[in-house]
Amino acid sequence: MLPNKEFDTDLSNMQNYIDDIIKERKKKGDWEDKKDLLSRFMSLTDENGKHFADDYLRDVVMNFAIAGRGITSLSLSLSLSLSLS
Repeated sequence: MLPNKEFDTDLSNMQNYIDDIIKERKKKGDWEDKKDLLSRFMSLTDENGKHFADDYLRDVVMNFAIAGRGITSLSLSLSLSLSLS
């Protein structure tokens, strides 16, 4: 991590927020029926038929949230939400 406590705190908040979404989705158990991006990644399996780990799913969600112009508003909303909470 970078030597910046504010950045580290923000990154940790984002990771925790996304982890909570993944846990809630798994708890509900309805992700196999949904067609959103997270559900599709949760449905993927590796060459051994195992679902990917939660930290992998979190990294995928963060990459989509941070990269690309199409979801800049999502990133800003999440950042503002985390900053205000």
